[in-house]
Amino acid sequence: MGKKLYLGNLPWSVSSTDLEQIMQDNGVACERAEVVLDKETHQSRGFAFAHFVSDADAERAMHQLDGLSIMGRSLAAREAIERPDRRGGGRGGPRSVARSWEGEGDRGGRRSDRGRGRRRDDDSRGW
Repeated sequence: MGKKLYLGNLPWSVSSTDLEQIMQDNGVACERAEVVLDKETHQSRGFAFAHFVSDADAERAMHQLDGLSIMGRSLAAREAIERPDRRGGGRGGPRSVARSWEGEGDRGGRRSDRGRGRRRDDDSRGW
């Protein structure tokens, strides 16, 4: 068990200080609680992480908080799992995704309109 808990299904109106107060009211002592905010809107994303001094405190808090009703929503308390490092190198992705079709991307137009494979004297298509 880690010293960090994931707390999910939070109402969007709950702030970090509100969450710490809710935890204190339920007899859970944590170092800090951080509600995760959206980068653009700065609104809650509906989940948080709580940090604890010891594994035993985190285990006790998980059992006390899991299923707790907060503003009509049932709190989900789980052990936080570290995400793998997602920084990668290069541009990634298959080449077919990077090509532009139907006017998308920086090339514009259909790929067949780039001039390859057509005859100049072909007036039947209106070129």
